[in-house]
Amino acid sequence: MAITTVTGRIGRTFYDGKGAEVVESWQQGGETMTKKWSAFFEEPHGLTEGDQVEVSGIHGDKIDEWDKDGEKRRAIKRTLSRARLAGERPAQPAAEAPATGSPEPWHTAEIPDNPWPEHEETPF
Repeated sequence: MAITTVTGRIGRTFYDGKGAEVVESWQQGGETMTKKWSAFFEEPHGLTEGDQVEVSGIHGDKIDEWDKDGEKRRAIKRTLSRARLAGERPAQPAAEAPATGSPEPWHTAEIPDNPWPEHEETPF
């Protein structure tokens, strides 16, 4: 899974304040180009239309397909799941909270030296 960070403005909010459309925009060849992302938060975010934000989340893409005037149309729906605003730390239960804060907003589990001890030998 890839963590993606998007900087843009809020186009709209939805999903009882837990979802937001983030619109990236840039100039290319004299034209203003845009890309829209749907960001899904675990708690209401408090954002309003027009707010400038930086959002990170688990990147997902899905192809949306429909017919219009007898022609097949396609678009990519881009999502950020478990979204976080820049500088926001995820809520962790007290038992899991690190003693010293980590600068990374994503929880990473400890991986043992050999997570599969029954496979000590290389099979080839």
